[in-house]
Amino acid sequence: MIVTVEHETAAHQALPVDTVLTGAVIERVLDPRALRPDRAESELLALLLRGHLALLALEVQGVLEALSPQNERLHVLARRSLDEAAHFLSARPMYTAHDTVAVVPLARCCRDLHVHYAAVNSACRAVRSVICPTRPS
Repeated sequence: MIVTVEHETAAHQALPVDTVLTGAVIERVLDPRALRPDRAESELLALLLRGHLALLALEVQGVLEALSPQNERLHVLARRSLDEAAHFLSARPMYTAHDTVAVVPLARCCRDLHVHYAAVNSACRAVRSVICPTRPS
């Protein structure tokens, strides 16, 4: 079974990022104590991770463009993860020697984008509070 996730960078109304579900899927895949997923589970995990990658990539891209490039390190790291995510989203699924979808690289990329998502949102909130400080009630 080949699953294709369409990835667009055009602005649109996106669903909010489910950080709890994203974190749970990443943890399931990257936990060294967990059993290796079978073929059906690896295909489901790959589908979930590719969906999270597509959503996170759009969110990080949008917030990154709104931020000024003052924090060059954040921009460079986030841009590298966005490039990696674009590669995974455009490529056909990779398979392991056990004939299961290789979900670990997807999970690592998703984890990195998840971290950048939190970082750019934090930076964006800091910029908004300087530009438009909240007034006391």
